[in-house]
Order: sequence, then C-alpha cells, then structure tokens
Amino acid sequence: MKVLRCRLQSLWSLLAGLAFGAVSGCLLILCLWLTRRWPWIWLILLLLPLFAVLLEREKRTLQRILSALLSEVAQDLGLVNPGKGATEEAPPLPGRAAELRNGRGRE
Repeated sequence: MKVLRCRLQSLWSLLAGLAFGAVSGCLLILCLWLTRRWPWIWLILLLLPLFAVLLEREKRTLQRILSALLSEVAQDLGLVNPGKGATEEAPPLPGRAAELRNGRGRE
C-alpha cells in the first residue's frame, strides 16, 4: 500500500504583501492629506482589515484547489489518501525520519 502524505501551508505571496503595503500606505497618505477637510476620513482605515480578509480568502481558495489537484494526481498514480483517521495504519518511517518525527533527533 502506497500512502501519500503532504502538508499544505500557505502564506501570503510577495505580491499580496506588497499590495497590502501599498494600499496601507496610500490610505495613510490620503488620511493625512484630507484630515483637516474631513476629520472622519480616518475611518477609511477600516478598509485594511477587509482587504486582509479578502487576501486570506484567496489564500484558502488556492490551498483548496491545490489540495484537490494533489488528490487527483495521487489517485491517478494509485496512491492512498489516508484521511484523518488512518494515520495509525500508515507504515513506519525509515530510520532517522522516525526519530525526527518523534522529537528525539532534535538534541
């Protein structure tokens, strides 16, 4: 039995981080520039969490798509997707990998 194990961890891309920084900077400059004319302009900074939520949702969507793609490729290759409850049934890791997984190889 062949088992497919992988962990998907996603982070914001460099482009997403730059976009968030650019939007933050533009909103801050806009606030500083227009604060005398409209004192309530600082409320526009509430758009930043909304933009961050949008980026997080895109990140999760891409992670879900990649997970589905990996599942299809594994199925085509005849690999087994153990699911959440089947980790005890998986074959043991060879040598040093088993020690690292159990935390003994970190000394």
